[in-house]
Amino acid sequence: MISIEITKPLGVVLFDSAFPRNDFETRQQKVNNDGVPMWSVNLILRQPDSRRSENLTVNVPSVKDPTEIFDPFAPVSFSGLRIMTGENNGNTWVSFGADGIAPAGAAAPKSDNPTK
Repeated sequence: MISIEITKPLGVVLFDSAFPRNDFETRQQKVNNDGVPMWSVNLILRQPDSRRSENLTVNVPSVKDPTEIFDPFAPVSFSGLRIMTGENNGNTWVSFGADGIAPAGAAAPKSDNPTK
C-alpha cells in the first residue's frame, strides 16, 4: 500500500453524511489503533479551478457519529488527510483517510481530541 499526505488546500469541502465503516466479514464497525470507531464521511468538494462539484468519501476516526456533530453542507477541514492506493487480487483500489475532522477554519483535531 502507498499512502501520500495531501497538503494542498482542496477548496470548499462540505459535509454531506456519514456512516459506520464496517468490516466486510464481521459487519462490526472498524476501529483505529486507539480503539476509536471509524466512519466513512461523504463530502461535496468544489475546487477553485473546477467547473463542478465532486463527491468524495474520507475515512476518519470519531467517537461520535459525525452526523451528530456537523449539519449537512457545513464546511469542514481535515488533519492528516491522505490518499492511499494498493492492489487486492489484481484490482487497484484508492481511498482517502484522515486523522481528524473539524469545522472549516478550526484546527482539525487528531483522533484523540474533541470529535471523540
